[in-house]
Amino acid sequence: MLDPEFLCRLKHQCTRDLYWLLAAPYPLNPSESYFRLFPMELMSEIVSSHLGFINKLDRAPDDFISYLATKPTRRLGIYAERLLAFFFESSPHIELIAYSEQIIRSGETIGEIDFIFEWKGNCYHIEFAVKYFLGTAELNDYNQWIGPSGSDSLGIKLDKVLNRQLPLVEEPEIQDILKGRSCTSYFILKGKFFLPSGTIEQPKWVNSSASMGEYARLSEGSALLERCSFQHLVRPNWLSDITCPLEANVKKIMNTNMEQLIVQLGGVHLVQPKLVNKSNFIVLDEWPTI
Repeated sequence: MLDPEFLCRLKHQCTRDLYWLLAAPYPLNPSESYFRLFPMELMSEIVSSHLGFINKLDRAPDDFISYLATKPTRRLGIYAERLLAFFFESSPHIELIAYSEQIIRSGETIGEIDFIFEWKGNCYHIEFAVKYFLGTAELNDYNQWIGPSGSDSLGIKLDKVLNRQLPLVEEPEIQDILKGRSCTSYFILKGKFFLPSGTIEQPKWVNSSASMGEYARLSEGSALLERCSFQHLVRPNWLSDITCPLEANVKKIMNTNMEQLIVQLGGVHLVQPKLVNKSNFIVLDEWPTI
C-alpha cells in the first residue's frame, strides 16, 4: 500500500508524514484478530481514494501548515494525531463525528476517544498510536518489547487499548454522540519495531510485510556505524523519514558525542540517507533500566 516513489515525490513534511501514517504497514500482523487492527483492505481503500487529495494538499499546504502551527509540538504522538485530525476534518469523503472526546463524570475523566468517523456509510471508532519498540529477552513476549525511554512496552500499550480504550465506545456519553449509529472499534498502530543487532528470527505476530530495524547498545554500536553510513533523525521526524529521509531532517553523527546524544534524546534513531526503509537504533548499555 505504501508507495515509496509517491512518498518521495511529496515536497512538504506534513503531507509526507500524513501519507506515511495512512499507508505505512502495521508493525503488528494485521491477520491476528487479537490486535483488533483496522482492516487493511479498508485502509487501502481510504488511501487510494485520497491520493489526489494528498497531492493537492502538497501543492497548496498553507492551511495544513497553519492548522499544525496552532498547537506546535515536538511530541511525536501528539503531532501524528494532529495530522490525522486534519485529514479527517478536511477529507471530502469522510465525516468526522468525534475527535479527542473526553468522558467526564462528576469532575473525573473516565477516558477519551481518539476518533470516530463515517466512511462509505459505516461508522468506525479508532484508537491510534505511533510506537517504536525494541525487542529484548523473550521476543515472543509483548512485555519484552520496550520503548526507547524504558518506561513503555508493547504489552502495556495493548492492554490499555484493547481492555480500556476500545470499550469506551459503549459508554453512554459516546452513545449519545452516535445517536443510534452502530460503530465498530479498531486499533491503528503505526511505527517500527527493532530487533537486537544480528537477530534473524522474528516473532510470529509481527507483520512480515513491515521492515524491521536493528538496535545496538552503545558499546556495540561502533560496529553498526562502521558497517553503514548513518545519520540520526531529529524528533518528531520519525514518520515518513524512516522510509524516505529528507536531507534537512537528518544530522551527521560525530562519534565523540554519541553518548551525549543518547542521553539527550533517549536513544538515537539512525537512517541511511538515500536508502528506503533503512533505520536502526542505538541505546545506552544500561537500557532499559535507566
